[in-house]
Amino acid sequence: MLILGVSIVTRGLTLHFVTSLIHQCPNDLQQYTRKLMSALVHGLSDRNVALRKLFATSIGQMFKTAKTASLTKLFEKLMHNYLESEEESVRNSVALTFQVTHRPKFKR
Repeated sequence: MLILGVSIVTRGLTLHFVTSLIHQCPNDLQQYTRKLMSALVHGLSDRNVALRKLFATSIGQMFKTAKTASLTKLFEKLMHNYLESEEESVRNSVALTFQVTHRPKFKR
């Protein structure tokens, strides 16, 4: 899980590293996709807009390696966050995640 006590630069570089790993060796990380996605979903509520976009992009990259059951749980959690949250930033992050996962380059 990504620790919230570290700097913005560290979290951004970590997300870039995770995205690069998923891009370069998706089959090797498939067994860890569920845990990584659950950690990344928590980052969608970050205060920094740039980090929220990076979290959404990383989730979008994981979309192509995830199993159907993991995707179902992810979408349920995202829908719950979108419908139950009163914070506009969380709703925007969830909407961005849906947008990123439906881009043609992220589809399975």
